[in-house]
Amino acid sequence: MKYQIIDNFLSLDDFETLEKEFKCIFWQLNQYVADVNEKQEFKDSNWNWYLTHIIYDQNVPLSQHYSLVHNLFGSKFNDLDIFKTWIRIKVNLYPSTLEVNEHQPHTDYDYSQKSAVFSLNTCDGFTKMHDGTKIESIKNRLVLFDSSLPHNSSTTSNSKFRMNINFNWF
Repeated sequence: MKYQIIDNFLSLDDFETLEKEFKCIFWQLNQYVADVNEKQEFKDSNWNWYLTHIIYDQNVPLSQHYSLVHNLFGSKFNDLDIFKTWIRIKVNLYPSTLEVNEHQPHTDYDYSQKSAVFSLNTCDGFTKMHDGTKIESIKNRLVLFDSSLPHNSSTTSNSKFRMNINFNWF
């Protein structure tokens, strides 16, 4: 799979339910977006951080939001015939910066699996694929791709934040 973009993935009612739910969420601060061992510029930057909320990891629901997310996305993923079992589901919130900054390329895991990024807001941030293609953050857009290939995220400069849900599965 190269990548696939699906706009208006959820119905408007489902999207608004999800959007409302995620206005009340507990966040964990992550000091770096990707592994920064190789590049000092990423270690020294004031923008290379983000907030996460883990919904599901290692076969365990970890959030009160799991049922809602699983119900909204699980059957739709099954309909696409791409989904077997979740590995992880997490919500990412990237800060606004004066200009859009790209994070370091990474792979989500060091084994073969699939991913999707679901945008919760529209902004000038993006996900950059292994071939250099930048996929814009547009609310209610789902991007399906092989996250065992290098990809990266970015900040936003025209919104208070960039927020998405990252899904990994077999």
